[in-house]
Amino acid sequence: QGIGRTLEVHAVVLARRHRCTKIRTEAVLDGRNKAGICFFEQLGWKPSFEVAGLRMWRNLLNLPPVELPSEYTIRTYRSGDESAFVRIINGAFPEGWNYTLERFREEFLASPHFQHDCIFFAVYRGECVGTATAWVGHHDGREIGRLHWVAVLPQHQRKGVATALCIQALHKLSWLGYREVILGTMEKLQPAIQLYHRLGF
Repeated sequence: QGIGRTLEVHAVVLARRHRCTKIRTEAVLDGRNKAGICFFEQLGWKPSFEVAGLRMWRNLLNLPPVELPSEYTIRTYRSGDESAFVRIINGAFPEGWNYTLERFREEFLASPHFQHDCIFFAVYRGECVGTATAWVGHHDGREIGRLHWVAVLPQHQRKGVATALCIQALHKLSWLGYREVILGTMEKLQPAIQLYHRLGF
């Protein structure tokens, strides 16, 4: 009916009035959303692979067992772990997310979906070095599982820690009754994308 095109034109006009020379959308398109991709392409939008979002999906059947290097353990969130979560997120991504304690409290502790046993930490010699969360997502108007905030400190990467954390979170989502799971990542995070492909996304 042309509603989407009308809204897009209105947004572009507003950007030009503010003397913007470039405009970027925060839209994250599922690769299966051919109509959405075609819509943006017809209007002249081009993907920016440096910042482009990517949504990945898998069902929760036939999950592999959790296998973790012997010197690591996995435990769930405890009161006071907020600082460890923030440290891991900001340390895992070179470009820096500037994740804050306040954001953690707003995103998790204030959420009606929060459960302490849905946030997992990998622990090495008493220190939290990685994290992954079994969270709630929405797709096609329905609630499904979401694999959220997977991060491991650089010195502990490529040791199977992220894989174990992801599988632990997927098992938790399955236990909660979800049959499928989504995650969001970025095109430029190729090692993460390769990990998710290996996990069946």
